[in-house]
Amino acid sequence: MTPSVTRRFAAALATVLGACTLLGACAAPAQKAVIRAQRFDLGPLPSAALAPAAGTPSAAPLPVLKIATVDAPADLSSDQIRYRLRYAGEREANLYTTSRWTMTPAQMLTQRLRDSLATRYTVLGGGEPVKAPLLAVQLVEFAQWFDAPRESRGVVVLRVSLISDGQVRAQRTFQRSEPSRSADAAGGVDALARATDASCQDIAAWLGQVRPAS
Repeated sequence: MTPSVTRRFAAALATVLGACTLLGACAAPAQKAVIRAQRFDLGPLPSAALAPAAGTPSAAPLPVLKIATVDAPADLSSDQIRYRLRYAGEREANLYTTSRWTMTPAQMLTQRLRDSLATRYTVLGGGEPVKAPLLAVQLVEFAQWFDAPRESRGVVVLRVSLISDGQVRAQRTFQRSEPSRSADAAGGVDALARATDASCQDIAAWLGQVRPAS
């Protein structure tokens, strides 16, 4: 085989191999990027909430309080993080697509409320067969509200009832709003965590006034 023929053969072979490579790349299925949702919770309980109530002797028995699982409407019964563009419309609710809670808001609030009140009461679940006042909580709102494109706050609204001997002894609606440090999901989560902790402190103060007896 002459040198010129060899060169032509090598060039033709390279062309064929290049075409095969191109066809193989085109035939291979496109790889879609997998986007995993960020998971958020309310974080650790603030140290102030862990301190015993002022004026309570360390050895004094704590009154018993049953706390039922927080009740929530259907739109707050998933792990999705909600936000509202209030500057665009009062009734539009939106969901973050790549950020979620580790639990539903009702589950997180139930746990947070029980942990927060455990320094003041002997906390039991709502279904415990013990005669004691029952705290029933309904979750009304739990979302990040945008009042402007770069201005938002975490809003928590709870309707709380104190039930004793099968009757509602006291009821009150609590609303807390805390500013977001950033106009995104992380900022909303932080604001909602602070609003939740503030709500728990408000409920604790209210319970101290209505004085549930075990």
